[in-house]
Amino acid sequence: MTDLLIDKCIRKFNIMLETCKNRSDCDELPHSLVIQQVKASKSGWVYTAKKVLAAWRYENGSLMQIPTDAKPVQKTVSGELFSEGLAQFGLDKLRNKAFINVFFGENISMGFEYNMSAKGASFALDNEIVSWEK
Repeated sequence: MTDLLIDKCIRKFNIMLETCKNRSDCDELPHSLVIQQVKASKSGWVYTAKKVLAAWRYENGSLMQIPTDAKPVQKTVSGELFSEGLAQFGLDKLRNKAFINVFFGENISMGFEYNMSAKGASFALDNEIVSWEK
C-alpha cells in the first residue's frame, strides 16, 4: 500500500509541475518533493499529521529515503510556489480509507481521500475524492 501511495504523491507533484509550467505567475517551479508517511487524526474532511513514520525525497526522477525529521524547504520561490513541495499520506484503517495531503505553496494545497481494497496480496486505491483544497 505504501508504494501505491508514494506513486500517487509523485503523480500529484508531476501534474502540478505540468499545470504550472506554462503559467506566467510560475517562473520557478519546485525542484523536489518531500513525501512523508504520517500517523494523523481527522477533523471534518482534513487529516492532520501527528507523527512522521517514514520520509522520502523525490527529485530528478529519483526517490530516496530521508530521515523522518527532514523538513521540506517551504520558502516561496516564485509567485506562491514553494521551492520544495510536501506530500503526506496515511491510512485510516477504521474507515478503510487512505489519504494524501499535498502542499505546493502558501495557497496551493489539496487533500485527497481513497477507498482501500485488497485482493490476496494486491492492494488498490479507488474512488478518489478531493476532500479539501486551498
